[in-house]
Amino acid sequence: MATTRRNGYGLVYLVQSYGLVFIGSSLKLSDGTLSSGKPSRTGSLKGVDIFVCTADPEIEPPMMVINTVLSVMAYDYPTHKLSVYLSDDGASHITFYALLEASNFAKHWLPFCKKFKVEPRSPAAYFNNIFSVAHQSNQYDHTHTLELEAIKKLYDKMERRIEESTKMGEVPKEARLKHKGFSQWDSYSSKHDHDTILQIILHKKDPNNSKDVDGVVLPTLVYLAREKRPQHPHNFKAGAMNSLVFNLH
Repeated sequence: MATTRRNGYGLVYLVQSYGLVFIGSSLKLSDGTLSSGKPSRTGSLKGVDIFVCTADPEIEPPMMVINTVLSVMAYDYPTHKLSVYLSDDGASHITFYALLEASNFAKHWLPFCKKFKVEPRSPAAYFNNIFSVAHQSNQYDHTHTLELEAIKKLYDKMERRIEESTKMGEVPKEARLKHKGFSQWDSYSSKHDHDTILQIILHKKDPNNSKDVDGVVLPTLVYLAREKRPQHPHNFKAGAMNSLVFNLH
């Protein structure tokens, strides 16, 4: 059974029988307004797969994309049963770099969300709200205030690195050397002509990079840029969805 909900900015698909949640990239989604809900569940559901799609790093800036990713990673759902897949039809090494940065920030953001029952769970939306209203009214205790300031500093540093990389159109050399995934762009000709780029960024089977700062397993996080060739039609978002489902199964 599939349920479709339209919010005026994009479509959100909840395919209950397969535990699949598809979130079409849009400006509305990136502000975290959909992050308060829970993925649909069924009696036989063993996990939930969330698909986030993006297609153009200029129209959909990497910071917008990763705020969407971070908000769905922080869903109120057992994290070891949650998998988030970013389908990048722009095949942008900058978007991949931004996702790597987000995976490190998530190790701090998810425990913070859980501890303080954060809403909305998009960092950008949350910080905008809390610093403009609630924080200035001294609503929170000293511990919350200190942790809020610490997580905001981490976010600001991440945002600065990503936006500098986006502006320059280049990934920092140290990031390229640190993560072997960037080697998949060696065969890259253009966003319309490249091999499949598939990278598992977070997975519970990786003992060195799978837990948050509290020792809790993080959701699985996967980057996918499907193969594209100029002589073959790629069918836009429908083609991206087909590639995600094919690679998932």
